[in-house]
Amino acid sequence: MYMIWKMDVHKFMSEITRTALQIITAHGVTKKSEAAEIDAVERELADAGVYKNYDGAKGRLRRALFSYFERYGCLDSAQQLTPIGRAFAENRMSVQEFSYQYVLNYKHEDYYPTHRMLRHLKEHGELSPFYFLMLQQDEILNPENERAIGWDIWCYMLTQSGLMVKNHEKNLIIANWGLAQKSLDFYERRHTRQSLGFPLNTILYGPPGTGKTYSLKKYAAKITGDIGCFTVFTTFHQSYSYEDFIQGLRPVPNAGTMTFAPVDGVFKRIADQAMHDRGNNYVIIIDEINRANISKVFGELITLIEEDKRWGAENELSVTLPSGDTFAVPDNLYIIGTMNSADKSISLIDTALRRRFDFIEIAPNASLIENETMQQVLENLNKELLKELNSTDLLIGHAYFLGKSEADLTNIMNRSIIPLLYEYFFDNEKKVKSIVSKVFESLDFKIIDEKVGRIKIAQRI
Repeated sequence: MYMIWKMDVHKFMSEITRTALQIITAHGVTKKSEAAEIDAVERELADAGVYKNYDGAKGRLRRALFSYFERYGCLDSAQQLTPIGRAFAENRMSVQEFSYQYVLNYKHEDYYPTHRMLRHLKEHGELSPFYFLMLQQDEILNPENERAIGWDIWCYMLTQSGLMVKNHEKNLIIANWGLAQKSLDFYERRHTRQSLGFPLNTILYGPPGTGKTYSLKKYAAKITGDIGCFTVFTTFHQSYSYEDFIQGLRPVPNAGTMTFAPVDGVFKRIADQAMHDRGNNYVIIIDEINRANISKVFGELITLIEEDKRWGAENELSVTLPSGDTFAVPDNLYIIGTMNSADKSISLIDTALRRRFDFIEIAPNASLIENETMQQVLENLNKELLKELNSTDLLIGHAYFLGKSEADLTNIMNRSIIPLLYEYFFDNEKKVKSIVSKVFESLDFKIIDEKVGRIKIAQRI
């Protein structure tokens, strides 16, 4: 919930404004709605006590309330609920929690005013109006195209958030040191996240056996600070669907009958969790990402995962799912996938989706193998494959040989490598036999060809 909202100088979030938001969104009215629809909502706002009477409510919806809720980030530019607006309207967020998130994330140009105030309070114990002016350097008091945001406004918002309170001298002091330290940690983590340099969307690709899945676990740990609960893992396959990943109808037992209800998928669950925990980084790992129909599974994500469309970015976007839920992808959720570059029979990444990911190659690395003979076999194999196929996508990974010795070599070759070579060369035994013979010509192994099956290797006696 990165703030590109505007601070309103007259109104503040309260239970009565929650009621107004609930009424407006229940009717589904927008700035383009008919006059009769707008009038009906304004009458209901008066009846609910949002305004004293109908005369006070008349005309306020278009002139004030839509703009007000857009400024606070509850509605988007199309007057649809944002994720934070939905949480507030559905009573999943208190007024104090909303106010805290607002002042915590409110950003002016390239800095966070609350961060500056908290650092000053930690060092000096209190914040007077004079030092408030100095800290803000008058920048936030007279921002271009916005009303002045003064001391009294900030005091109201900060005290309503539970973060600060006024002392007997009318200066601000910390009301909750635990919350203040949590806020300072949030700013530190945000700064760290921005300086980490990790792409938001990454695919690790390479031939089989290069340790892609192993690598991405370490990669994810660097992003999350090695906090496992901030990482989820899923594997794509041919039957994987949008309903599994984002949201879909699922049968739910209900008093002896069966009904259908929208159930969140793995991606929406972690996206929502990350949205409400903006101080931490979250990661979703998608193993074998190209084994599913990616465009069909991702759906709206093709747009939402772009860096500048993430919630909290300059051009943040949210969408309304078929269930009516508002959905956005926050900028603290990282997507990491793996892709086997050797398997050409499965779905390729289409151009539109490819543009949204950074691709990092995980190549075979023979230097990771301690046993010299095993290392030599891998180097010889890949040298011959590259010469024959003219492609690095179809090499052999080092994982087949890690922690192994010559005693394991026949099993590795006969049960894993040679069957793979037959696939690479479309069962052309002549080519497979030629490559294997060149790999082992200087080693104490021989090729066995019994003519009634595939070739094998065995150690010379």
